[in-house]
Amino acid sequence: MTSQVRLLDLKVLYATHPCPASDRENLALVILGRLLNEGEPLDRSRWTFLFIGSIEDMQQQFTAYAGRQFDQRAWLSAEGRPCAAGEFLRRLNKVIDIGEQFGAQVLLKCGMRTLSWSEEEIAAGKIDTTPLTQYERLIGNPRYAVTIKTEREAWLVLETALRIKREARTIRKSRNQCGLPMIERLALNLNQQPTPTEFQNAS
Repeated sequence: MTSQVRLLDLKVLYATHPCPASDRENLALVILGRLLNEGEPLDRSRWTFLFIGSIEDMQQQFTAYAGRQFDQRAWLSAEGRPCAAGEFLRRLNKVIDIGEQFGAQVLLKCGMRTLSWSEEEIAAGKIDTTPLTQYERLIGNPRYAVTIKTEREAWLVLETALRIKREARTIRKSRNQCGLPMIERLALNLNQQPTPTEFQNAS
């Protein structure tokens, strides 16, 4: 059985869509969630990416995905109780109404400094790897990372995630999860030969 997690908090970030496929994609949404594995102390909670995409994608993909998570009791309320999908959607709509501007500072405040994608995602999304840092892992294929220091890196993360989501059709992930970066526990030192480090899945 999949371990249950509490959804302690939500943030919705708005940005001008950096690579729109149509006139309807003028805005991009980033939904962050602060999660805590059931039974763990509060200081083990972490912010993670729940969704990156257009408003239309959010309506078609994320709401259905999140609804299933609550209906199957994989996600619980902040208090640790089962939560109906409708109750979550009402909460999400309230958070959307007070959404924040996407940017480096809000990501850094949430502990999101170094983010990465798999070699498969980068290839499937036809991503230019020039601005990314490639490094080897002890187990598995290479990964490509961005360490956020300025707004430039934050927007690179957003554009990379959106391009993977749009282009990648062969990745064995749900459309909601496709393109979401993984968050490193420790930032890479980009001035030295990078070393493998543990990851936590952003999904």
